[in-house]
Amino acid sequence: MSQNPAILDYLRSGGHLNPMEALHKFGTWALSSRISELNKIGIKEGFHIKKKMVTSNNKTYAEYYLDPTLKIEAQPTGQFSFA
Repeated sequence: MSQNPAILDYLRSGGHLNPMEALHKFGTWALSSRISELNKIGIKEGFHIKKKMVTSNNKTYAEYYLDPTLKIEAQPTGQFSFA
């Protein structure tokens, strides 16, 4: 789980991350799992990591990034909304 802070810092600095880059930069084979864990934290801290699918050289893969315009806000009902 120690990879999560480094991945989040990278994304917060404006970086985009795909599985191959995650392996080289952070030593993780399970980027989608790390992103899922971070998004659970993000609900409390007000961020959400987004995914877009990219096709290059006839291969399709996920690329993750933070949307700086997307904020999560807690509602009085205890639920969350995206603003």
